[in-house]
Amino acid sequence: CETASAVFWAICLAQNQAAKRPSGWVVDSAAAAAAWHMDTMHAQLIHYKGERQATGEKAGNATRVGSSGRGRGRGSVSGYSAAAAMGDASKMRSLRLDSLGDRAARQRKLQCLDKLLRADGGAGLEAPILAMRPPTVQVFEAAGTARAAATSAVGRFFGGKRAREDDEALGEEDD
Repeated sequence: CETASAVFWAICLAQNQAAKRPSGWVVDSAAAAAAWHMDTMHAQLIHYKGERQATGEKAGNATRVGSSGRGRGRGSVSGYSAAAAMGDASKMRSLRLDSLGDRAARQRKLQCLDKLLRADGGAGLEAPILAMRPPTVQVFEAAGTARAAATSAVGRFFGGKRAREDDEALGEEDD
């Protein structure tokens, strides 16, 4: 199984999550489709290359204390206090951005990720992600227009019944 960088897999998992939306791997514009492209996402992250972040990991452990070979002279720190001091220090990591690889390498990495996701009974990658297909562009109806159409249809459906009920409540009958 070909391994990949954390950034490669993060991009693939983000795409896969988007592909699981009820509408599927669909976006509303060519610009959105371009934004979801693996190379575009990678290019956005390049600005953060080398940025350092504190992690939940600790900087060291007690087995490394006292291994410097120095004596126990004045100013030396005992193993216990040095271990305690090291336990307080958070480990820093720099963002590493490796090349995503050519198309064939990307395909092998995606197949490996799919295999790992399925190994413990997971669903694996969605077919268009595994096939490296871009999202389909579909122009959606404006939300306001759709809402107005739905409200109008509901009004037409129930309007006649409600008008009859109101008339009956007032004691009026249809002629």
